[in-house]
Amino acid sequence: MFKVLIADDEPKIRKGIKNILDWGMLDFEIIAEAEDGEVAFERAAATTPDLLLVDICMPFINGLELIHKLQSVLNNPVIIIISGHDEFEYAQQALKLKVFDYILKPVEKEVLLSAVIRAKQHIISRRNKSIKEAFTLKQLKKSSHYLKETFLQEWIQGQVKEEEAARQFAYFNIGQTSSMGLILIRLTDKSTAIMEEGWDIELLAYAIENIAREAMQGFKELTSFIDTKNQIVLISDSDPITKWNGLGISIERYIEQYLKREVIIEAQLIDSQADIKNAYQEVCARLIERSQKTPIVGTIQRYLEKHYSNPELSLTQIAGEIGISQTYLTRLLKQELGFSFIDYLTQVRLKKAVVLMQDPHIKVYEVAEMVGYTSQHYFSKVFKKAFNISPLDYKRGGKK
Repeated sequence: MFKVLIADDEPKIRKGIKNILDWGMLDFEIIAEAEDGEVAFERAAATTPDLLLVDICMPFINGLELIHKLQSVLNNPVIIIISGHDEFEYAQQALKLKVFDYILKPVEKEVLLSAVIRAKQHIISRRNKSIKEAFTLKQLKKSSHYLKETFLQEWIQGQVKEEEAARQFAYFNIGQTSSMGLILIRLTDKSTAIMEEGWDIELLAYAIENIAREAMQGFKELTSFIDTKNQIVLISDSDPITKWNGLGISIERYIEQYLKREVIIEAQLIDSQADIKNAYQEVCARLIERSQKTPIVGTIQRYLEKHYSNPELSLTQIAGEIGISQTYLTRLLKQELGFSFIDYLTQVRLKKAVVLMQDPHIKVYEVAEMVGYTSQHYFSKVFKKAFNISPLDYKRGGKK
């Protein structure tokens, strides 16, 4: 989501701006408010909002002074002035400060909505431009990066001896931690079939890699690269496991938001660098299998990855949302996945449960709730049937 800061000394105005639009539907989140210019500056510097809504007349530092100061700490902030002053002098100063728009109070919903939508398009366009410029710079300076990426591509395909691999890991400063995870991102055929002007597959993969890395803030990144199939490989620390378990969905949301592209994402925990190659091959096989499904089945798979924690999730609900008959959907899932809806959903939930149980601090009943079971007893029964071991014994160090 894009971050928004609202700065106005009138609480009613701030509340009105917050309530006048459905910010979440517009992919915005109001992350800070400020009642004067000094507070606005401090909070903007700390939170780096994408969009700022600023009043001109505020205590301590007025809106125009605030905008001038912000330009020294933020990278080309997108600013909309909301003012009760319809004067040419203010508008002229705002123009010099390169504000995005100037809206008069009282704020009309249609006027603010139009300005925010245009601001969002501007933010996305500017981001894409920055990615392309960074990609061009990368091409000019890519000698070291190219060598690292080539090594990783060859290593993951088993073409580098372990002794040489160890030297290369040290040379490129690629470390490891006690808890690691591998994430693989693949563009869908739908995304690769239609390329917008100025985008090619290599540039698009580079853009996805950068956006995915941004979505992974909070996790220690060990390395990332693009493999020979233009799939993005991310290897990072996986702590905290509860957040890492939903990381694929976060990355998918970021890519859809910024690039309007569909991707398929698979993730897997790994114990050490030595496990990365096998994990990559396994995850790669799963991605290829998923990419060969019909669009409807692919949609269902992505839906379950996002909503598996909902205990009320049902085939009837999903069929209604995508507008096809439950009978047809049941037959299609059985035909392509080899499982009924409930069996496939159970697989997804148990896979997530196994990941969560790597954290020794999470109780079994908490795992059950996190993956969509209202009864710990029933969850334990399903888990034991699938793995021939109880969840409690599994957490204590048993093997499947």
